[in-house]
Amino acid sequence: HTEWRPHIGPSRGVLLRGVRDGASGGAPFAATGVNVTVAIGDTGIDASCAELNGKVAGGAPGGAHGAAMGVYCCGATSGVAPGATLTHIAMPAGGADPGDVKQAFGAALADNAAAKARVLVTGAGAPATQYTQASRDADAALYELEHGDAGGLTAVVAAGNNGAQLTSLAYAKNPVAVGATLGGASAARVSANSPLGPTRDVRYKPDVLAPGDGVQLPCGLGAAPAQSTSIAAAGAAGVAATVFAYFSQGYWPIGFPIASVQIAPSAALVKAALAHGTEAAAAVERGAAGALAAGAVPSAAQGFGVLRVNNVLRFCSDMAGTMCDNAAGFTGVQIRDGTRNGLFEPSLDPKDRVCIDVAAGSRYVKVTLAWIDQEADTGAGHALVNDLDLALVHLASGTEYRGNLGDRFDRENTIEQVTLRSPAPGAYAIVVGGTRVVTRQGWAIVATGNITAGDCAAAPFANCPLDCSGTAGQCVGGVCQCDLTAAMPRIGVDCSLRKCDDTKFQCEPNGYCDFVLNRCACAPGFAGQTCQDDVGEPRNAPKVIFESMDVVEERGVPVGGFVAGLFALCCLGAICALLLGPVCAAQFLTWQRNRKA
Repeated sequence: HTEWRPHIGPSRGVLLRGVRDGASGGAPFAATGVNVTVAIGDTGIDASCAELNGKVAGGAPGGAHGAAMGVYCCGATSGVAPGATLTHIAMPAGGADPGDVKQAFGAALADNAAAKARVLVTGAGAPATQYTQASRDADAALYELEHGDAGGLTAVVAAGNNGAQLTSLAYAKNPVAVGATLGGASAARVSANSPLGPTRDVRYKPDVLAPGDGVQLPCGLGAAPAQSTSIAAAGAAGVAATVFAYFSQGYWPIGFPIASVQIAPSAALVKAALAHGTEAAAAVERGAAGALAAGAVPSAAQGFGVLRVNNVLRFCSDMAGTMCDNAAGFTGVQIRDGTRNGLFEPSLDPKDRVCIDVAAGSRYVKVTLAWIDQEADTGAGHALVNDLDLALVHLASGTEYRGNLGDRFDRENTIEQVTLRSPAPGAYAIVVGGTRVVTRQGWAIVATGNITAGDCAAAPFANCPLDCSGTAGQCVGGVCQCDLTAAMPRIGVDCSLRKCDDTKFQCEPNGYCDFVLNRCACAPGFAGQTCQDDVGEPRNAPKVIFESMDVVEERGVPVGGFVAGLFALCCLGAICALLLGPVCAAQFLTWQRNRKA
């Protein structure tokens, strides 16, 4: 195929790296945010800037900060999404919480809005060290908009500017929290002003990064370059508008707009695409401490990395794909918007899957799951309410790769990701499971690589993850139906998890029930049988922040190794219990679990 690169403006060249004006005669890239409205949550927007002429629907009070965000997001020539329209939502410019977060977020999609927004961006939010009322209200508003009739809102928020603390809105689960990198040639280096995670319950934050420190804008902030995560968030909001336009204008799946395949993406799908279209940062600037290695993604230093949206969106100049932008080296994009088709209702063990075929010689396969979660209680030590799991399963070998952690399931984050380098070719199943679903829960999957859609009814896809862990379940059409009636019921995408006794262990809001030991696992800073004891704010060691995922991304669970390990664990645990009693058995299981962790 001939490589074709459509035209974009200067600011967009940073976030859509590798996509530029080509000489091959292809039509200009049209998914510029046209027919998408972005709400700027700020004190005002100075619309006198030429870049914003005619762009602000319904008008707005003047505001230099809001104008700068509007220009970087959606300016006519400098914006990431120059085709998008802007609207104004009254919120603080930064450093403080909105008076009514739910009302502010809901105003973006209100019936009386000048233009209904599908993306909202704000720099508001007071510094936070825990899950605050504002965090809860943001999550509640986005959950209601996602699962109600409004159709969903993607909220993009600034991570904060003091280098140490996240804002209350960034601390929330459902907004996309954006940290800042340096501008220009240093766009892969995290700014010293940008705060690092993790949160108290060890969630990755910020979610993604974008240039915001040293970015020169034509108006809004005067001659000085911007130096804030608010500007980074504005750029990311432009990317979110581009992603929304990509799906709503029918660019997916071939990269060329076709009206008959237009879809209205959920906020979960936009969030998944943003976290998917990234790459690892090169370094983390820490002022006097100098630059530190950023490690691989995901991590609490950079979340899922620096936005490079052409790592997830593919553009072609015609339906035949004769001229395509293949800078990222993939030929297929598969999605599943489970919020629109596949919503998990509250139940013991909901599951779904996406089938793909991976071509021989593929450089990588990358899969991302995201969801908009129910709000937690204010002050919750463990904020996740509906716990979903992602597994990518190579069906020929039975090897299972689990989201974020490789050989373990993530119990904290609302974004999970698997990346395989030089994957074995053949049939793979992308399995999503609801380990704990207490309210209606949507979700979305994005997958890229040299992949095509697999026929889930075909023979290779009849295999189940880990053979449903032996006798713990039955494989029915490639999906594990776990035995929920057994004396020790099993759940999970592969029936490897023990169903917790919820009548005995009420672990929320400061922990979750451990699916191996059937007891509460408390969030850092909490202790006790039901995690009710607050033992103080934990200190996050640097290894937690910068832990490299280079090994984890390739680490999976082979079916033979799992069965052998489970058998050995059961045998040794039984011997220990017979000889030394239940205390020893519990200690052995704890040691075994910690060793694997």
